[in-house]
Amino acid sequence: MKTISLRKKVAAVAVASLGFGLLSVVPAYAANEAANVAVAKAASFKLLGVVGTESTNVVTLDNTAAGTGGTAGSVTFTIARTVYPTGSTALPTLTKAASATSGYALTQTSSTVVTIAVTDTDGDTAAAVGTMAFTPDVQGEYRFSITPAGATTTNTVGYVSMYVSGTGATVASSGIGSTTVQGVAGGQVKVNFVPAQSAAGVITASTTYQVTSTGGSIVNATATYTTLPSAVAGTTYSAATALAGTLAAPSTTGGIGPMNGSSADWSGGAKMIVGSGTSPVIMDLTLTSAVAGTQTVAISSISASTGAPTAVSTVTITWSATAATASTAYSTSFISAGTACGVADATSGLNFGKSAAGIVANICIAVKDSNGNSMVGQALSATVSGPGLIDLISGNTDTSTAGTLRADSLTSTNQASTNLARINISSDGTSGTSVITISNGSTVLATETLYFYGTVATLTVTQNLKVARSGSAGYKLGTEDGTGLAASATTAALTPAVVIVAKDSAGVVVPSLTITGLSSDTNVIASATVLEAVGTTATTGAAGPGTYLAAVTSAANSTSGKTATVTFRTQLSTGAYISAAPVTFTLGGTLATGKETIAFDKTSYAPGEAMTVTVTAKDSAGNAVYDGVTSPTLTASKSVGGSLPSGFYVGGVVKNTANTLFAPALGGSFSVNGTSGNTAEEKITASSSVTDANAGLLTQIDALNAKIVALNALIAKIMKKLGVK
Repeated sequence: MKTISLRKKVAAVAVASLGFGLLSVVPAYAANEAANVAVAKAASFKLLGVVGTESTNVVTLDNTAAGTGGTAGSVTFTIARTVYPTGSTALPTLTKAASATSGYALTQTSSTVVTIAVTDTDGDTAAAVGTMAFTPDVQGEYRFSITPAGATTTNTVGYVSMYVSGTGATVASSGIGSTTVQGVAGGQVKVNFVPAQSAAGVITASTTYQVTSTGGSIVNATATYTTLPSAVAGTTYSAATALAGTLAAPSTTGGIGPMNGSSADWSGGAKMIVGSGTSPVIMDLTLTSAVAGTQTVAISSISASTGAPTAVSTVTITWSATAATASTAYSTSFISAGTACGVADATSGLNFGKSAAGIVANICIAVKDSNGNSMVGQALSATVSGPGLIDLISGNTDTSTAGTLRADSLTSTNQASTNLARINISSDGTSGTSVITISNGSTVLATETLYFYGTVATLTVTQNLKVARSGSAGYKLGTEDGTGLAASATTAALTPAVVIVAKDSAGVVVPSLTITGLSSDTNVIASATVLEAVGTTATTGAAGPGTYLAAVTSAANSTSGKTATVTFRTQLSTGAYISAAPVTFTLGGTLATGKETIAFDKTSYAPGEAMTVTVTAKDSAGNAVYDGVTSPTLTASKSVGGSLPSGFYVGGVVKNTANTLFAPALGGSFSVNGTSGNTAEEKITASSSVTDANAGLLTQIDALNAKIVALNALIAKIMKKLGVK
């Protein structure tokens, strides 16, 4: 391990094993500051990659020298992709460790930046920092830089290399990175091939590879090899060096050329000989077809002993008369707050002050065809409806250029080597709903929505709970905590008593307010607590910033039946208040000596008719019990459809929602029964009936029979008068 001397510290250089090893990075501070920081390259900074498979390196801090004390310092470490194959869109991440070692503090600044701060002025203890992760999407060579910043003397950058084997297109109208490719007849498709490796950057020497093509032509074939990083020293890479242009006997660099031996004629295919060296090799093939159709390119290895071919890879190119079109279904567009690209649309946090400076949000775009393949060379446009300014940028790495335009575009030339683009979004000083439309020609690929808010103008409230508990102690009603799962909010204690929504004059929700509750009688409702919703999917706070959740607490020694209003309000910078309409809370006692009753909404029902069953609970004073008391389990004397009401009382009532409970199919009387939750455990019941459909039918039959008898008698009289026997 290489070390670097500091003024009063020694920082250990970073060592990373690629694949699944360790990457050590070292922040150091002197007596009053962070001094020299280094990340040094070593032989283990080589990673063997597989397309579609994530590789990780655990990042560790390793300060090898004891400190002499002083003021704590901090250093940020940023990972970036510096070299990558054409068509690749994958990016690395650097994620801080779940917990910090004593004496250090870790901050996740973004998906690629971790800050390490020394908090005890003696940062010489080894500590976990985080994890580097990368999933390659195209075969070839990748290089990553890990850059420290914050040292006052030197910041030495370290590097990681990844060599990814496989075959795939690097230039095509679609299918980048894959072996199923689309091209435009008369144009070109480029494919590269990286031979299999036995270890990171190590290929099998003295191997011959053969390329043949049907249905199209090979325009050219070239190959490069890469000088591997030094085993110990150095932080730069040797440039890739072209292999010999003609076939030759196996050597350190090997050779590549046409199968027929002519340097200008590739009609018979291409042949590459890997020499005795073990440096990674990349073969680049340029392919074409003058007409629409299918071209098949086969890559085989040739046995050194028998000369027999073994299939390695096959590339299928569909040449069409016109270029493939971008797919709305497969192209992606993800909006997120800040500058880091998201991997899914943000579900909350897209509300920004209308005067916010810089980039408030971004949209990262990937253009794909109907097969889900990346499409390069696609013109893009973006427009804003509502407030906001944008800047549409080729690629997805520009995190500093703020939006200045209402509409922007990229030409196919701008996008010639990438299917990625990003939109940086900034405020224009007005509030409202901003809708950004992203198009490829006349095809709308996506629309994204965000909001800019001004000063709060209104507060609206929705009351979920109504009756707080009376008694000698003060009792909390509901919760202001929105982190719990909404599906678990089956008790009053897990349900917000009141939900408050703040909006500006344009109707945009306003986050980050301080909202308080003012009670009309603190001898009834002593206090209220309010927190902003967290915005996490499926929680009681899923609505996110701009929505606020409230709980109230009853006064000690309070009496059942008393009422008070609570007015939720927020104070403006002028000192004035914006207030919601008051909500009324009542106090209720326990069920211990109270009563529960059951009631139907009708005295009789048709078979299968919708019913409403209501259970009511009152305390010993005849007032509704406090919200949260559990209702009894009910049973029916006959089979009913749906579910009988259950849960906890709100306002002293539990009932089934409309069209969820249905009368029995059989006629006659029936009842719903239960056992009260009061101390006496009284039996409670209610009765109703179902009209007997058969009884009605019998009545109709009897009436019909009577009419038939009367008709027969009339006929007999007529026949008698006519003398008919």
